Amino acid sequence: MPDYHKLTLNFTAKAWASVEWVSAHEDLNKTDVVNRAVQLYEFIARERKLGGELLIEKKDGSIHRILMV
Repeated sequence: MPDYHKLTLNFTAKAWASVEWVSAHEDLNKTDVVNRAVQLYEFIARERKLGGELLIEKKDGSIHRILMV
């Protein structure tokens, strides 16, 4: 199996703006942004299948439950 695969993607304007923002602010190229996003989504999906949920804890100590549809 090759180390990489090529895929042509079409992004909505909002999704493309997100890719560009992350690329600029995290000093990553767009390919790395998309690769990391897919891996993160897989991790979250697997955890949810096991009954987990995504929680974000802010610096002020507040906790937010993230619902994904």
